[in-house]
Amino acid sequence: MKTKLFYLLIILPLIIFSCSDKNEDTNPKESPIIAEFGFNNPEDINPWELQRGDSTLILIDNEIMFEGSGSLKIQNGRATIIHREGIHIEKNVSYKITLQVKNTEIAESGNAFPLGLVIVQENEQEYYSIYKDTENWHKESIYFSMKESSSPIQLKVICGTQDTWIDQLVIEKV
Repeated sequence: MKTKLFYLLIILPLIIFSCSDKNEDTNPKESPIIAEFGFNNPEDINPWELQRGDSTLILIDNEIMFEGSGSLKIQNGRATIIHREGIHIEKNVSYKITLQVKNTEIAESGNAFPLGLVIVQENEQEYYSIYKDTENWHKESIYFSMKESSSPIQLKVICGTQDTWIDQLVIEKV
């Protein structure tokens, strides 16, 4: 009789508790998004710096955007811009960068390409080319993994068109 009572008082509540909906993991899952750039406000341009492009301007365009109230416009020709602040990643983890892009005609140059993305980590750089040249918004995705280090990365955007707009740039774990 004591054994049956033991099962009723100890084991049965354990079984009920382990099967109940209240036993769900209450810790929220880590968001896969590492960084997100929407370019809606003038201050959203602050971490971006023009590295190359004599007559080039970088600005928030509140008239042409994919989503929200603005986009990053790189105006007047071939240029390189860099996100100055480091973006923290983990080594041996796969990441995806997605962005919406719109551009005008290719700038006058024999080797011009519409857009390139460079991932910079310490002294290493990985280049990714986006060859579409279109005046319509299109989504681009780039996958990468840094195997040697978990040092912060920086993003460079290299433009080869007269005007380029970038919106909804997201870096996430995959």
